[in-house]
Amino acid sequence: VDKEVVVGSGAFPLPGTLSVPKGKGPFPAVILVQGSGATDQDETAFALKPFRDLAEGLASKGIAVLR
Repeated sequence: VDKEVVVGSGAFPLPGTLSVPKGKGPFPAVILVQGSGATDQDETAFALKPFRDLAEGLASKGIAVLR
């Protein structure tokens, strides 16, 4: 399940997407950090969304992902 979240507040809030596994937690978690340049939280490049695909795969294995 994907949830839009905001980490922090004030002048520099960080929006992101939290992918949470189905079931009852707590769950282990990873944070995916984008590189430099004009990218989004999915690292979209043309039709490819590698961070989204990675988050979906990890969530299906019981790992939460913040991207």
